[in-house]
Amino acid sequence: MTVPLLEAEGLCVRREGFRLGPVSLALPPGRVCAILGPNGAGKSSLLLALAGLLAASAGTVRLEGAPLGRLDRRARARAIGVLPQGGPVHWNLSARALVMLGRTPHRPPFGPPAPADAAAVEAALAATDALHLADRPVHALSGGERSRVLLARVLAGAPRVLLADEPLQSLDPAHQLQTVHLLRAAAARGAAVAAVVHDLPLARRLADDALLLKAGEVLAQGPAEAVLVPDTLARGFGVAVSPELVPVAPAAGAARPGE
Repeated sequence: MTVPLLEAEGLCVRREGFRLGPVSLALPPGRVCAILGPNGAGKSSLLLALAGLLAASAGTVRLEGAPLGRLDRRARARAIGVLPQGGPVHWNLSARALVMLGRTPHRPPFGPPAPADAAAVEAALAATDALHLADRPVHALSGGERSRVLLARVLAGAPRVLLADEPLQSLDPAHQLQTVHLLRAAAARGAAVAAVVHDLPLARRLADDALLLKAGEVLAQGPAEAVLVPDTLARGFGVAVSPELVPVAPAAGAARPGE
């Protein structure tokens, strides 16, 4: 049995009146886990807790068998790459400078970038179709362009665990498919990948495994082909879902908007 790179056991989070968990989840190398659920289900909270960026009220998270809390921040940052939802950027850096921040955990403090860092940045920009944006200020980019640059920042760090919160948000269909390919390629290189996804057909294309949350609780979990099925998704999202995983109507007994 493959040892998980990242593993949560009985993980619970309390956050401003919201309770998530308990969630137990193993992320092995070479596989992609899609995290799904309606708005407010706890998907982002789960991802932040897995990365050690949000304190858990109970349970444990282990990175390659070691409790995550015992590792220093640089070691965690080298191992776990996080693509946050919305991707706020507080400084109007060039796209290339922003992506270079993904190499920070691999560089000596205050040290200049090495040739290997520059090569990793160029490769990540090229992979996300953002090389032509490299010298543009981030605040001048469209939402989709910025999303690709932020993904490049994570990829440049070559993390062993990649946690992405809505990585397909703001992207056109071609770049959505490209991002699916990049996440699967990261897994093929041996990374463990977990991604919050709202697009159900793309989730099926992306994922080996799936976790479905509803109101902070695990509704279904397992291989993607067992979780991403119409009956289970209808219970999770309150809509009838066609076999092509396209929402078609409110599920029987579900309240309609405004009710």
